[in-house]
Amino acid sequence: MATELFGNRISPACRYCLDGYPNGENVLCRRRGLVAPDSKCRYFYYDPLIRVPKRPLPLETFTAESFSLD
Repeated sequence: MATELFGNRISPACRYCLDGYPNGENVLCRRRGLVAPDSKCRYFYYDPLIRVPKRPLPLETFTAESFSLD
């Protein structure tokens, strides 16, 4: 199943659905028409190519003093 690519804990949302197409701030659903991006229905089918993963947190920068024993 497609949810295995990004984990099984992705909540259904029209913005990730195979039938949804972005239309400004809303999603144009092939089955239900113009809907909110966070809405869902029983026809939801996850499309991993639509989802944009969250950016990773920036790494902490270290200096030479961070590694000294003084």
